[in-house]
Amino acid sequence: EFDRAMIRFAKKTGIMGPKNIQLLWTDEHRKIVAYRNNAYIFLYNFHPTDSVENFVLPINREGSYQVVFSSDRKEFGGFGRIDE
Repeated sequence: EFDRAMIRFAKKTGIMGPKNIQLLWTDEHRKIVAYRNNAYIFLYNFHPTDSVENFVLPINREGSYQVVFSSDRKEFGGFGRIDE
């Protein structure tokens, strides 16, 4: 289900088009990486067992941000802790 939803999101937003990628954050110990691709910020947790709660990503750019896609949805096997 997650793969289908991600493909729909990618087609809808055009994130697979021209790239303007900027690395924002890496944490080798917690296995977290964040980057910006045009208007979207992507935050990934690659740790096989740890789920990070209350993570704050310092992006150093004023603005209004909202979650538009989250793998933490219960339908994807997540914990459902991310408000969308």
